[in-house]
Amino acid sequence: MIKFNQKGFTLIELLVTVSILGILASVVLANVGKYAGSGKNLALSLEFSKMVSAESAYIGDTGKLPADTKALVENNYIYTTPTLAEYKIDQTTGKIIQTPK
Repeated sequence: MIKFNQKGFTLIELLVTVSILGILASVVLANVGKYAGSGKNLALSLEFSKMVSAESAYIGDTGKLPADTKALVENNYIYTTPTLAEYKIDQTTGKIIQTPK
């Protein structure tokens, strides 16, 4: 009786393993792509609500609308200028206009 002293993996075993890993990776990447957009939307809505709160506090303290978002930073109502979108304050209505970058 002849015994084969087999060390390592055969080519078929390696090909099966690599193809299984490829299929799993494609499933994971497809699902991660769905949540990337919703994460940015959530960040935009949180940043917008921060801007609305800062504007309300500014109006409550000064009795007037801020000239722009820089006025909110300079008067310490927000720490930094928002980075996810451009914000403009409509001086006639007082509404904050958000334009995503």
